[in-house]
Amino acid sequence: MALGHEDAGAVEQLSPNVKYLKKGDRVGWEYEHNPCGHCEWCLTGRQTFCPDYAFYGLADLDQGSFASHALWKEAFLFKIPDTLSDAEAATLMCGGATVFGAFKDVRHSTH
Repeated sequence: MALGHEDAGAVEQLSPNVKYLKKGDRVGWEYEHNPCGHCEWCLTGRQTFCPDYAFYGLADLDQGSFASHALWKEAFLFKIPDTLSDAEAATLMCGGATVFGAFKDVRHSTH
């Protein structure tokens, strides 16, 4: 298993089904990926609670960010603006996304 979870890098190859990214685009990815898209959690914008969500360390054991390459679905890659370095973007994919997710979940809370 390659170490690392969230990170940033450049697209090197594309499958024919890719619509929004191109070779050379800088992208970031998160710890969680591949929710079902159909359960109550996914349909209400809370896909991090989806029981089918894949998490680094529990699925895709060869997909760590310290690996030389990785395969990701386009829907779980985030294009990085040119104004951010890879180091800044990787930090946002990790701690930044965690904090943002918590604030977003509080907004959805019914309490």
